[in-house]
Amino acid sequence: MEIIKVNKQIRHHIWVKLSCEHCGEIVDDACGLNNPEYFFQIIPDMECPRCKKKADGPKFFKTQMEMISWLKTIIGDCNA
Repeated sequence: MEIIKVNKQIRHHIWVKLSCEHCGEIVDDACGLNNPEYFFQIIPDMECPRCKKKADGPKFFKTQMEMISWLKTIIGDCNA
């Protein structure tokens, strides 16, 4: 599974919209903690409810700026 969008954030908790890389299944409002472990270990290890597959591996970035840019695109203005 991979994050499409962060729907809401309250303190350290976030609600995200996920998509399966294999079958395209959408999971809305998955809840977790706003920390690197959730983004880069837990979400890639989630099993898709439809095809039962996991991500091919965690998301890697070449630079820290690339990671920050990715986070800004998925988080956006989630509390507006």
